[in-house]
Amino acid sequence: MKGKNLLVSMLYLNERDINSVFPVLFYLEKLYSYKTVIRNSLDLKEFEKDYTAVLFANINGSSYNFRSAVYAGSVNLPIVYLEPEGNFVEDRLDEFFWGVNARKNRFIDKHFLWSEKSRQMVLKKYPELSDYTDVSGATGLDRYQNFSPSPKETLLKNFKKVITYACFGFDKVFLDERFAIPDQNLVRGDLKKVKNILLETIGANPEILFILRIHPQQFDFRYIEIGLDWDKIYPNVLILKNEEELQDLLGACDLWLSYESTTTLETWCMKKETVMLIPSPCYSWRTNLYRGSSVARNSGELKMLIDEYYSHGSIRQFEDKKTARNTIITDSIGSADGLNAFRTAKKIDEFLKKTARERNINLGQRLLSSSVHLILKISRKAHFLKIFRQWRTLQGKVLSIDTEGEAAKQKYFARMEKSSLVRKSLRKT
Repeated sequence: MKGKNLLVSMLYLNERDINSVFPVLFYLEKLYSYKTVIRNSLDLKEFEKDYTAVLFANINGSSYNFRSAVYAGSVNLPIVYLEPEGNFVEDRLDEFFWGVNARKNRFIDKHFLWSEKSRQMVLKKYPELSDYTDVSGATGLDRYQNFSPSPKETLLKNFKKVITYACFGFDKVFLDERFAIPDQNLVRGDLKKVKNILLETIGANPEILFILRIHPQQFDFRYIEIGLDWDKIYPNVLILKNEEELQDLLGACDLWLSYESTTTLETWCMKKETVMLIPSPCYSWRTNLYRGSSVARNSGELKMLIDEYYSHGSIRQFEDKKTARNTIITDSIGSADGLNAFRTAKKIDEFLKKTARERNINLGQRLLSSSVHLILKISRKAHFLKIFRQWRTLQGKVLSIDTEGEAAKQKYFARMEKSSLVRKSLRKT
C-alpha cells in the first residue's frame, strides 16, 4: 500500500452522515495514521488521484452518490461503504440494501451493515456477498455515549413539559416506486389519521410544548402529517427541520413520538421513553421498533399515555417492553457502548492492508472526469447565478463541501477529544 490517503466522498454535509462517518475518520487518523480528505462526490476527477480507497456514507439512497461510486469502481479505486440507515426489514430488504441500485450490481468492496442480524438477512438472499459485507454497528449512534446534548433553554420557550414528534416522510409512500408494499393504501390512509391525532393532542394540552420535527428527506409537502402553519396557530407548537441537532432535541424533550422512525431507537439510547402512533393494524412493512415502544392507536390512547407519563414519570406499557427493547437494540445497532466507530476503524484498516490495486484509467474516463471537474470549477465562481434560490442552495451545500468538510471534521474531532470514553479507548491501544 503506497500510502494511507483515504478519500471521503460526500454530496453535502448532513447530520446523519457526519455522525456516521466522522467518528470512524477520527480513529483512522489517530490510531492508524490515515490522512482523510473530504471531497465533493460529484467531482469524478478526485477518484483518479492516488488514494488508498474511497469511503461513502450514502450510496443506496442517493442517485448522485450511486453514479459517482460506480465511476470510482470503474477506475479501480477500492470502495468502503458505511450504511447510514441499517435497521433492515426482511420484506423490504432490497429497498434497504440496494436502494437506487435497481440492477443490483455489486461494485462495493466492503459494505458495513449495522448488525449481524441485518447481515444474515442479506446473506440469506444473497449468499455470494459474504466476503463483501461486514458489521460496523451503528457508528452514528455512538454519539449518545460520547457527547452530552447542548442545553436548549431558549428552545423550550419557558415550557416545563416538552414532547417531540418525528415526522415520517409520508411523501415517499405516495411518490417513491421503491416503497411498494401490500399495506400501501393503509399507510397512505394513516397520513390523515396521524395528523388528526396530533392536532387533537396539541389542542388538548396547551401547557405542553410540542416540537414537530420534519423528516430531513421530506421534499413534497403535500404529503406531510402536520400543518406547516400550526406554529402560527398554536403557541405551544415549534416546527423544525434541520435547525437543531437531533441529540439536542432528544435531550430537551420528555417524551418522543413517531409513526415509524429510526429516531425511536436513538431515543432509547438516550434512556428516554417513546410512543409510536399506529392507527392502522399494518405491521409487515415496519421495522421491529413497535415491539419495544409504547403504542397509541388514537388520540384517546395517546392522552392516557401522556397523562400516565407526567403523573408517574414513566409509562407501564413502555416498562413492560424492556426485555424486547434490549434485544432490538442489540439486533439493530450491534452495540450501544459508544465504540462502534473504534471497532470499525480497525476493520477498515485491516481490509485496506490487503486491498492494494493497480489503477488503470483510460482516455475516455479522463475526458469525462475533466469535463465534470471544469463544470464544477466554473459553477463555484458563477456568483451572478445567486439570484436563483436553487443555485444559492447548490453553492452553499454541495459546491462548498471541499472547504467546509475539513472544518466540520476538525470541529467534530475536537468534540471527540473531550469525551472521556473516547480518551479511554485511545489509551487502550
